[in-house]
Amino acid sequence: MAVIISVCLLVATPLDLLAPMRSYFGVATLSPLTLLAVLSQALGIVLAPRFGRKHDHSWLLGSSVAAAIALARLAEIYVVPVEFISAPLNMLLHEEIRGVSAMGSNTAVSVLLIALSVLLRRRAPYLALWSVIIGISQPVIGLVGYSYGFAPLFGQMSIPSIGLLLLNGLAALTLFPRTALLRSIFNSAAHGRFARNQLLLSFVVLWILGFALRHAPVYISAQHAMAVMVSGMLLLLFFLISVSAQMTERAECTRRKLERELSQMLMRDPLTGAANRRAVDVFVQNALRRSRSGKRGLGNRPRGALGVMLIDLDHFKEVNDRFGHRTGDDVLSGVASVLRARIKRSDLLARWGGEEFLVLMPDVTGVDEVRDLAQTLRESVAAHVRISRTGAGGVAQSIQVTASFGCAIVGREEQDHAAAVRRADEALYAAKFRGRNCVVVEESVDAPQLATVTVQVG
Repeated sequence: MAVIISVCLLVATPLDLLAPMRSYFGVATLSPLTLLAVLSQALGIVLAPRFGRKHDHSWLLGSSVAAAIALARLAEIYVVPVEFISAPLNMLLHEEIRGVSAMGSNTAVSVLLIALSVLLRRRAPYLALWSVIIGISQPVIGLVGYSYGFAPLFGQMSIPSIGLLLLNGLAALTLFPRTALLRSIFNSAAHGRFARNQLLLSFVVLWILGFALRHAPVYISAQHAMAVMVSGMLLLLFFLISVSAQMTERAECTRRKLERELSQMLMRDPLTGAANRRAVDVFVQNALRRSRSGKRGLGNRPRGALGVMLIDLDHFKEVNDRFGHRTGDDVLSGVASVLRARIKRSDLLARWGGEEFLVLMPDVTGVDEVRDLAQTLRESVAAHVRISRTGAGGVAQSIQVTASFGCAIVGREEQDHAAAVRRADEALYAAKFRGRNCVVVEESVDAPQLATVTVQVG
């Protein structure tokens, strides 16, 4: 777009087709030097490689020419008091009689910064990004100056110059799609919309404040106007920081909530809601560390041992075979609910295997306490978990679900729960051997009745 407009203006300038624009705005229009610089700049931006596409190096020529013209014009203004570029070009196009002004310093700075952003974007992308942002600020300031009718803000920058430089600057921003700054502002998420709203609100508020001060009564001094401007900016800054803090806190609360939910998902069995083996490892480490710390527990009681209870549902394979896996899942969920309702809040219920559950009891006084709870749980499962079935003849059947329990405690010299779980598993095996639906503790295991099993792989 900027290339097309620049070519049209470059053709229209020597033909004096811009006279209506000069009379309408009451200012000089584009100079030939500005047109050449903007056109070269636009060609460099358009030809620059984007999104990984390979191009030749012709785009370097356009940006280099624009930067050279801008540097030469700045040298004419501040270093060499001779227009060695502007004057010959104006004479060539007979512009000395057409009222076309030379390129101003603000226009030259904007052209230079936008051109440098294209040249430096590969070697110093963040420096190049800030270069184009500062380059865009020059025509924005000029546009604000025209809206105020305040010449010091736009200087020799004309309305067409402002439009072309804004087009080139916005096009140059598309060369930086992966930078964090632009991603955070132009993101479609909530924080991106919030950032854009902040920028728009800041611009509108500051413009209104400046416009009010520009058209304030004459008795308001420059010092008063400066005080009002500073106060307004501070209030705006306070408002933006307050809103940002609230948004950040809300986002942080959401993040922490999601982290807790994710942590619970990683520590829970999705079917029964019981803990999984990872949660068991964490629970055991904390329980053993507390029991060996020497600190007393609730009610100033001394810390006790860690009780281990292994539970296996009786004849569960037959339940799956006769009623299907969906019924089996319902049985597992029902048993987990019964067990969870009857253990302490300080205890942990975990799903240990297919139809096996594990209960960990911190601070128990001995294996008898584990056995007593196991008896209570066994009776509750047998009383509250049943499978109801209606036969083909409309005859209702009810099948009782039972479980076997093996109990052990973690010794004080043991570093983890692995040995205690093995002893509880041996006790559970003994409970199965004795007819199921019973509780066996590790001391009452009849060792000769237990088989030794070795698994070999390979």
